[in-house]
Parts: sequence; C-alpha cells; structure tokens
Amino acid sequence: MNVVDCVKGTVMNTGAQKCPLKIEQIIGAILVPKGSYLTAAQMLALKTSIETNTFSSTESTRWFPIQGFVGVEDKSTNTQTETMPYGGMKIGADGKYYWVFRHDGGLTGHAIMYSFHDKQNDYDSYFIEGKIWNKGAILGTKRNDDGNLYPFDLEMIMVDLYKIGGQNSDNATIGFQLMDSSELNKNISFCPFPPEYRPTSVTGLEHTHLANTSTMTTASSTTSVTLQWLGETTNLYDRYSSNIANLVKAYNTSTGLQITTSAITLVPGSKSFTVAMSSSATNMPSSGSYITFKIAMAELTTESITGVANCEWAVVRTS
Repeated sequence: MNVVDCVKGTVMNTGAQKCPLKIEQIIGAILVPKGSYLTAAQMLALKTSIETNTFSSTESTRWFPIQGFVGVEDKSTNTQTETMPYGGMKIGADGKYYWVFRHDGGLTGHAIMYSFHDKQNDYDSYFIEGKIWNKGAILGTKRNDDGNLYPFDLEMIMVDLYKIGGQNSDNATIGFQLMDSSELNKNISFCPFPPEYRPTSVTGLEHTHLANTSTMTTASSTTSVTLQWLGETTNLYDRYSSNIANLVKAYNTSTGLQITTSAITLVPGSKSFTVAMSSSATNMPSSGSYITFKIAMAELTTESITGVANCEWAVVRTS
C-alpha cells in the first residue's frame, strides 16, 4: 500500500533525568574550525585531544578555548505562531537559541574575543559546563549515531562594544546564536571531564607579539634590529631569554625565504634582544623592503615551550 509515514522522529522516555545540564553553568567555550569534531577514541583521551588541537602549529586548524564566563543573558527568539482564519493557530518557524555570556577578561579579553566577531562562517563551538557531577563536561551535539561529538553550528558570533561606567563597569560579552535549535533540543550530547582534567584547565595559548624598539641600524657590513617578545600583559624576556637565540628567525618578507642571522644578543636592561644580519646575507632584501621576524610554533615545540603562541613582526630595511 502507498502509505506515507509523517512521523518526524521518535520520542524520548520520560523517567528521572540524571544529567541536569544547565546553560547557567557554562563557564567557557572552545571555538573550533569548521569541520572539526571529537571521535569516540579522542574522547577517551580528552585532555590530550584538546591540547593537541589547541597547540596546532597551523592557525587554520587550531582550537581556541575561551574561559572566564561569569554570567549569561538569554536573548533567544521565540518560536513563531500564525493565527488561522478559523481562529486556530499553527506553529511556524522555530526560535533560535542566542546566549550572551559576560566574561571577566576586561578590555584585553574583549580585544581577543573581538578577533572572532562575525566569524561564524569559520568556527563552530563546543561549550564547557563547569559543575555537572562536580567535574564538568564538554557540551556538543550528536549526528548519525556515529559516536562522535560535534560542535554546535553557529549562525552568529557577536562581540558587542565594551561597556564601562555605572552598573556596566567592565562589562565585556560574547554572544553565540545556534544555527539549528534542534541540535540542543534533540541532539545535545556531552563528554565528561576525567578526574585529572578540570574544566578551568581548558585554556588557549597566550597571544604573543614582537615589538621593534628602535629603527634598523647598520654598522659596517652588519644590519641589526632590536626587538622585544611580549605577551598580552607582560614581557616574556624573563621566562624565555635563554631560548630566544633558538626561537627567532628572519625572513625576506617578499619571497618568504629565510635570512641567515649572524648573532642574537640579549639586552637585559630593556628586556630585549638584538638580531644582527650580514647586509649581504643570502635572501636579504634591498633597502626599503621588509624583513619579517618570526617565532613559529615549530621552534616553540623544539624548545619544549608550551602555552604561548607563534608571532611575527615586519620591519623595513632602512639601509
């Protein structure tokens, strides 16, 4: 017989629930590149899996944990209904979940999170629930019963303006709108944290950058530039000065080819270092062109430095 089955899906049993997940207990998120997910095997080694992706040497595949959520405002939209001519109503478009989390990162944290503003086409998100079973869990969604934990597909990542003054003092927020509400309503899934891995331990790399402290100088046949290696809030000289000579590499900005450095000299007084190069070194650009100095993840890994990110800085060769 030509029978059309219009049942949309199975219903769930209604016994006592032992997984009281709550949006108000979310303390952070992990922004992951589109297409990323955790396999069943990776969830069995959750700490290693998250850290491996967070420390990825390629930014396009790197995961970005965000911590410090201290409150949430629900700005979700309602499911639409339509009144029919005979007086009844029918259900229209579903509402969309939209949560705006306040974080305690201050203006620096706001600047970091703003780098993800409107990047929903590039990133999906897991959420970090910090209290369930007294150990927390990674929240995601299941698809096709394949055993994987997928992040939530996002329709919007919004980092609003930083608010100051009165009751809004130091009010910095990041908002997530889910693309499909059914991912939460029907397909929510989670992976509990193992006892040795606390939810607050899921942290991203410290953003770092190089700063040029003086113009490029030339002494006879040597060209040199003085740089500082900075984290978001501190000079990293004290932590890594013994490693700097092995970390910093110089490149011809135009060609991308490495320039041989003749010496890297530490300057303790200003917590900086001077990189010297031969003016006639292979791949050295001509005067007026740029030299890029880099600290790459590969060098950081070789030096067993963890928790900080790669960085680069371009300086014009003036002589």
